[in-house]
Amino acid sequence: MTFLHPILLGVGLAGVAIPIAIHLLMRRRRRPVRWAAMRFLIEAYKRKQRRLRLEQLLLLAARCLLVAVIALAIARPMVSRAEALGAGSRDLYLLLDNSLASGLTDDAGASSLGKSVEQALALLDGLESARGDRAALVLLGGEAEGVVLPPTSDLAQVERRVREAVVTDGPMDLAGALDLIASAAEGARTGGAAPVIAVLSEFREGSLGPAPVLPSVGEGFTLLASDAATQPLANVGVASAELLRPVMLTGGAEGEALGAPGQVRVRLIRSGAGADRAGASSLRVIRQAEHGDQEIGSAVVEWSPGQSEAQATVDLNAGDGLGEGRAVLRVEIDRDANERDDAAWAVLELRDRLRVALIGARRYGERARISDFGPTDWLALALQPAGDAAGAEIDVEVLDAARIGAGQLAGFDAAVIAEPDRLRPDGWTALRELRSRGAAVVLCASAAPGAQMWVEPAREALGLPWEIDLEPMPQENAGVEVAPPGAGDLLWYLRGELEALAGAVRVHRALSVRTESSGDVLLSSSGGGPLLLASTRSPADRPASPGVVALLATAVDLDWTDLPARPLMVPLVQELVRSGVGRAALGGQAIAGARLTVPQGSIELRGVTGPASASGAFAIDPARGVTREPVRRAGAYEAVDGAGRVMRVMVVQPDAAAGRAQIVEPRRVQAWLSASLASGEGFAWTSDAAGPRAGGSGSPAARRATEAGPGLALLAAALGLACVELGLARLVSHAARPIPTARAEGSA
Repeated sequence: MTFLHPILLGVGLAGVAIPIAIHLLMRRRRRPVRWAAMRFLIEAYKRKQRRLRLEQLLLLAARCLLVAVIALAIARPMVSRAEALGAGSRDLYLLLDNSLASGLTDDAGASSLGKSVEQALALLDGLESARGDRAALVLLGGEAEGVVLPPTSDLAQVERRVREAVVTDGPMDLAGALDLIASAAEGARTGGAAPVIAVLSEFREGSLGPAPVLPSVGEGFTLLASDAATQPLANVGVASAELLRPVMLTGGAEGEALGAPGQVRVRLIRSGAGADRAGASSLRVIRQAEHGDQEIGSAVVEWSPGQSEAQATVDLNAGDGLGEGRAVLRVEIDRDANERDDAAWAVLELRDRLRVALIGARRYGERARISDFGPTDWLALALQPAGDAAGAEIDVEVLDAARIGAGQLAGFDAAVIAEPDRLRPDGWTALRELRSRGAAVVLCASAAPGAQMWVEPAREALGLPWEIDLEPMPQENAGVEVAPPGAGDLLWYLRGELEALAGAVRVHRALSVRTESSGDVLLSSSGGGPLLLASTRSPADRPASPGVVALLATAVDLDWTDLPARPLMVPLVQELVRSGVGRAALGGQAIAGARLTVPQGSIELRGVTGPASASGAFAIDPARGVTREPVRRAGAYEAVDGAGRVMRVMVVQPDAAAGRAQIVEPRRVQAWLSASLASGEGFAWTSDAAGPRAGGSGSPAARRATEAGPGLALLAAALGLACVELGLARLVSHAARPIPTARAEGSA
């Protein structure tokens, strides 16, 4: 037996002392006054003293028992069948799906998360902290979060945190949640019934995703799962919004060059009901500003029957210009069953010009004739083809490679290395710092004869992800082939003319480069092997180095290739620098639910759009260069250093794949979840189970009804005792005894 109100029970039982105190007070001694007839009364009292004492004790006992029974009834005693059978207390682990898929809303306006919250509250309602039941809460959105873990007997706290759960923009991380439970259960108590894991979700395609193999939670667990969704819903999500040129240059003209600021490439994902039919989705590009939002682009995506993914390019029209600084763009579609993935973000940065460090052999005096041009001269001409530094959008500063020291490249947006063989260790250290700050680095092979001894220092300083041979290989007038575009294509603006321009180039000599990622290759040689590669991947030993690094496997020299004299040279170098700076400075795309990598020196991540963490910013782990907690909400964020300077702007997009609305067969869900049980047994649907206690009395409402029986019986017993007390009180007072009357005159 347990009590719903144990405090009231204690107060009521303390009230038993009241009739005892009254009884003792009534027995206090009076001052004796002797009078003549007293002797006869005392003799009569002594003859009946035992009977009177018994009557008083019975009356006192009845009054004390009446108070105690009323206290028990008010405290609401509960006797459960599970306790009677010796089931004991139980731990309940609530796994609540608040991933992107939980934002789906049915025709009645009820969200998937709302339904899961109701089920969680019903399961909590069947627990009793007075008998030792405990509960834990793990949220599954993004990286699994142990909100209340290990289990606690403070069920009110768990209920409050369940009600506070909100939809995130990341995928469901059930595997991570099971790992958290397995770790928390290692030191858990061994007594009581088997712990229960309740996975509360609609289990649509977005929640399961690729359905990875779940880890085992160990022996002795029972697993409950809410019923899989059966209602078809339609959803279209924005998977990404990518500016093809994230950095726009004004050339110092204060926005005059922004009449057509560029294009944004948008990818959509369609799922659920109606995906087998034709349809259309409207796209709008909104520029967010303090004085109001402004629509600067729109498009319509036509869906063919059965098409699940589509891509569109939206032309931006700024009207009077976007101004200066940074413009946050929101790409949105019409509202549907899940509003969480109906928008994505992009950031357009506006600059006067780019500062580029050209590292090679600095030439003094007048420019030499074309026949005497070296790699540094060719690259300087490509970066400033007009030769007018005052009006150029790229400000080029030629630095002597042999004299570059640590810290000398601060303030540059990019570095182009024309003669890497001339760099000393301090120069490579400066380049390492430059890339760590999020700049772009373009590296060319050395035209010097002999082995390329700069390869190893470059690999260590810049984290090159490729294998490069030291000795160049002859190509014998090999042609140049254009590789298929990969993620973050730096040459997108040249794609329309790239085939024709590259076809005229011949390569005589190049380095042999091997890569594990075909997406890094931009141009390749018909003689075999990559010719131009680019990567935004951070080095394995320095995850906080997000800058772009590109490698031209041939030297910019006419003995190696005729590229410097071909029309491809200028647009190729210009695009490598412009697009490289854009990719490096604005961080590309990240998916909600991950820990973001930030540049070295950042101390926090602030939300430009969308909510940040509860404290207003995400703290940074300086050792790893990532946020201490996952970023679970989509939006634009900026990494800042200790002085408040913005180191990098980062865009987090909703995981549109996690919002797929297709219905999943219950058999697939059960097979997936059962794999986490050590024996493969102990799985049940919440609709088929008797609540969190197997063998219980059904639903929580029915269980409360059966447990209310002892309270009603005690109230009835209290009523009976009250009647007995009234009878005993009247009997003890002898009020019912007849009063003797005077005898009639003349009687004997």
